[in-house]
Amino acid sequence: MSSSSSSSSSEDYPFSDHKLIPFFAEREESSPIFDFAFDGKNVYAGTGPDGKIIFSKDRYVWDTFYITGDINVKAIAILNGYLYAGTGPDGKVYRINLSDNTVTEFSALMSDVKGIEVFNGEVYVVAERIIYKYNVLTGNLDLNYEPYAPVSSSKVLGGNLFITMDNENVIHYDGNEWELLR
Repeated sequence: MSSSSSSSSSEDYPFSDHKLIPFFAEREESSPIFDFAFDGKNVYAGTGPDGKIIFSKDRYVWDTFYITGDINVKAIAILNGYLYAGTGPDGKVYRINLSDNTVTEFSALMSDVKGIEVFNGEVYVVAERIIYKYNVLTGNLDLNYEPYAPVSSSKVLGGNLFITMDNENVIHYDGNEWELLR
């Protein structure tokens, strides 16, 4: 009489006479990328849930550029040698000089930043309920527009700034006037 042994798990499979090869799987931690921008030399990306801005010179190797202290970096834009980053849920906005890495942090907007757009050579910060324009003379974010509903996203297309709202309406800005598209 021959004797054989098998594990309980091999009895559950029809190929119990085949040996299973053990393996080891290693997983790198990954972070979602919410937005990215290119300065002509490096790519910068806003990530979560650790509030990092990462960068790459070759798009293969990524390093930490700046840690914001908020949970997610939801929006990034670059204009005239400065990187602008907006976070959530606290709504912090950062202006980082790319030549010397000095950082200006603006007062928290107290809501997610939904987008940062470069439009007509100016920076617009799109928060959930208010759209701000960066004032280069004062260094402040000035109130530019208050949508009637929460904002979900923003995009510059065809020389216009578009804001989509949670109620699926779209607001259009041509540089002079905000208008609801019907």
